[in-house]
Amino acid sequence: MKKRLFLYVQAALCVLLVLALCAQFIGLYREGAARREQGEPTASIYTREKVAERLTSLLPLGLLSLFMTVIGLALGIRDEAWDRPTLTKYQGRKARPVQAPARGKDESGIGNAALRRALLIAALILTVAGALNGSLRDVLYKAVNVCTECVGLG
Repeated sequence: MKKRLFLYVQAALCVLLVLALCAQFIGLYREGAARREQGEPTASIYTREKVAERLTSLLPLGLLSLFMTVIGLALGIRDEAWDRPTLTKYQGRKARPVQAPARGKDESGIGNAALRRALLIAALILTVAGALNGSLRDVLYKAVNVCTECVGLG
């Protein structure tokens, strides 16, 4: 019961963090749009300072969510129902269960959990390295340009 409660709290934190991030960026866009309506057509909506100011307010929630994830990994808390067979493939009117994925080690002898952890660590290291070399700014500018062009604002 405690594991399930922990998983619910962790999921709620993640959903809350995503909603808060969306709200912050929508607010940032609306602020920039209002400045443009007031006669500042060249006003930059997404400056580094404005984004940092918005994200700083979400830092405690992000750190709490990250802390809960690390605690869950350390304690081995996971959803026990993830490998139950599901009834998705149909033959006529009767549903047959889908074979659950194999657990443990694959043909190469590497454990699935160990492989996942190694990939997660590699992703985190590469993300931090990219942020430190200035690629974060480039990705943000490209994302802003793609979004505004797709919507038809740019």
